[in-house]
Amino acid sequence: MVEALLALDAKKGGEYYTRALGAWAWYFDAEDELAYRVRARLREYPVDGGTVAALGAWGGDTSAYLTSDDLGVRTAAAFHDRSEAGTAALIEVLSDPKTEDVWEQIIEPDGRIDDVVEELVARDLSGIAEAERARLESLPVFCLSTYYQPWKPFLQLINIGNGNGVLNTEATARFLGAVVDDDSLWYNENPYTTDALKKAGLPSSRKELRKLVKSMKD
Repeated sequence: MVEALLALDAKKGGEYYTRALGAWAWYFDAEDELAYRVRARLREYPVDGGTVAALGAWGGDTSAYLTSDDLGVRTAAAFHDRSEAGTAALIEVLSDPKTEDVWEQIIEPDGRIDDVVEELVARDLSGIAEAERARLESLPVFCLSTYYQPWKPFLQLINIGNGNGVLNTEATARFLGAVVDDDSLWYNENPYTTDALKKAGLPSSRKELRKLVKSMKD
């Protein structure tokens, strides 16, 4: 299938061509001869979010696109670049409410902003610069306050329960306080919320979680 795609006129295929190539990347090793050919073809193609996402999926270097003015290009580049600069860019793009729509367009039909958040929390965040740390500490509350943005992955970063302590006590209390105050998360004893809290080693009761947040702030 990949060979067939490479034989097509990429200029006529447009964004569907790059998405198709990107989707097949998971079946091949980045060191395969075919991967080198795919990356070479993608580098010839006009730069957009889909092209950079496909290039990264095939093991290509996306660092040159981390400072692009295009949000889609920047998001795709940061998603596939695990350097300190890539992580800083990933934190930055996740702070933009337009990133969810952009990512869905790049990876359509399977693009989920959850994947981008999960990629971020899986990285080593211990050595990030102060500017990025301040932005990261605000990110859980931002995502929680934005419709349909994922918040559960950030429980991995709290400094209580089963978290890894990337977020300090103040940021953790602010995040968990926002969880407590969001009525939509507790409607009809939402199992998505209670299960996530249990897994994080936290009280699954709203009342008990509120007590915990208060004790952290006292």
